[in-house]
Amino acid sequence: MLVAQVFLIQKLGRSWRTSRQKPLDQSYIEILHLFGDSKDSRYSIHDLLQARTAYGLAPGSWIGPYAMCRTWKSLIRSKRDGTKCGDLSNMMGYTRGFW
Repeated sequence: MLVAQVFLIQKLGRSWRTSRQKPLDQSYIEILHLFGDSKDSRYSIHDLLQARTAYGLAPGSWIGPYAMCRTWKSLIRSKRDGTKCGDLSNMMGYTRGFW
């Protein structure tokens, strides 16, 4: 969810909120589709599990924050060429104050 939030902030801005009175923004829907529970979704749980096997981490095993960040980094780098929301791999090194 944190990665999805970064996409939302980058694409729609920090102050953007959903509204029950207005239809959902198309960019918001596109971001949701990136994280869908389907092999067709760019950053699905299926892709995340596949990316972590490169580090010898079996599905169902506990992993720490460092291993999870490495897994996300691998996944984002492998998929960034077709991402409509831009390249987030350059943000992964920031620790405070960037967004």
